[in-house]
Amino acid sequence: MRALRVVSVGVGTIAVVELLRRAVLARWARRKFCGLDSLVSFSACVIAARRAFETELPDAYICDPLAEGLCGKEALEACRKRLAASERKRGDGAGPAAATGAATGTGSASDGTATSSQPAATPATAANGAATTAPQLPATELQAAQDKDAAAGPRPISRLIIRTKFFDDVASIVTWQGAAAAAAVPCHAPLAAVCRAAAACRQVVLLGSGLDSRPWRLALPPGVAWFEVDRRDVLAAKTRRLGEMGAQTRAHSRPPAALQMQPLPGAGNGAVAQQGQQQGQQPQWGQQGYVHPLKAGSWECVAVDLQHRGWSRGLLRAGLDPAQPVCWILEGLLYYLEERDVRALLQEAASASGPGSVLAASIIQAPPALPAASATDSGSPSASSVATPTAAAAAASAAAASPSTSAAPGTPSAAAAAAADMRAPSGGKAGGKDVGKDKGSASWNVRSEFKWRCEGGVPEFLAECGWSALWTESWLQTVQSYGLTPEGASTASGVYFTSAKLV
Repeated sequence: MRALRVVSVGVGTIAVVELLRRAVLARWARRKFCGLDSLVSFSACVIAARRAFETELPDAYICDPLAEGLCGKEALEACRKRLAASERKRGDGAGPAAATGAATGTGSASDGTATSSQPAATPATAANGAATTAPQLPATELQAAQDKDAAAGPRPISRLIIRTKFFDDVASIVTWQGAAAAAAVPCHAPLAAVCRAAAACRQVVLLGSGLDSRPWRLALPPGVAWFEVDRRDVLAAKTRRLGEMGAQTRAHSRPPAALQMQPLPGAGNGAVAQQGQQQGQQPQWGQQGYVHPLKAGSWECVAVDLQHRGWSRGLLRAGLDPAQPVCWILEGLLYYLEERDVRALLQEAASASGPGSVLAASIIQAPPALPAASATDSGSPSASSVATPTAAAAAASAAAASPSTSAAPGTPSAAAAAAADMRAPSGGKAGGKDVGKDKGSASWNVRSEFKWRCEGGVPEFLAECGWSALWTESWLQTVQSYGLTPEGASTASGVYFTSAKLV
């Protein structure tokens, strides 16, 4: 009997120790990823930081005034250091045009159509909170360099910013029933035609929404119900930061009186916001009394695991009407899932959609396998391995994850790919194993979390899941569709954007 008690106490002690160990590891992981649970969650902060720096440019292609407050100080600082370093490298080795870009903010540090009417500071300026000293040119040379830049046309656009712009326009086209200005862009023309012929869509669902801010920054028609689905830690951090910025999260609500009496630490800390604070300007409250009024009719966030079947039940409880059209946006999500989970997710989205529903997604397309003859002709043992599935997957990762395969090391394309290659606040291991960490550095590679690449054609895959593709092209072709030029000199990419309608 005594032996049984000893064994029972021992098992109980082991169980307590295991629980404590898991709690310590979970707390350590959240601390390492700035309060979030994983590298994938932290990538949402880095993407928001990239949007924040794009917004500060005078010729920004997108405008996201909430991005700076949403991303958090750690991600913002990491992005600032990258952009400042790239500005210094360009200023040292690229001649007058680079110096002009560093001095005026017209270099290819980010991407977008001019949507900001206010002059903004360059990322290097924002990194220091004050004007930085750039190489000064004589007035005649400076003017000549500026004229040369102007003659070169619009600033090149990065993969991350064209992705944001593409899905911005999808949301606008669908909710305005094809009447948005972007409907004239060739990549959106098929979607716009479908929307004009269908019933009005007033439901938008972002799966894997991250720190998206479209319900506050896009001009939406009245009555749009906006739903966001993501991990619990991401949505909790987002909701808290929205409150700190003075963003409205409930329609027809008023902000607490105490909020209007306090400074808003998340409502813009960049160079433009700092300049306004120094001049004694107060945040501008919207018509509803908020700094950032909600432009959608409603906003609901749903914390569910998209790898589990039945995740749509959470949306139904939040108010999604499966009998009405739905616009599904899957931006930067699918490649984090296994193929079986991607299929199940797309099929479940189709089952929760009414007639006239549409879907838009970013997908990594695997390159076709090389013919066996081409591998043997090379006469090299290593060349023959190119045709293997493992090598093909590695090639797809390299092609898809880097925005430019031949960009100069000093260009800001490294910062534009911050969502793929990032520098975490601290190094180490996650979950007991290395997660894409380079030896001898604190560099973390979120590509190590990628699980799925479409091996066949994207339209065929979508058709198997209940969707009919309308547009499917690489991000490079999408850039050309907008009449812009991509950042870097890449001519091929595995990252594709697609829009589709419900079968």
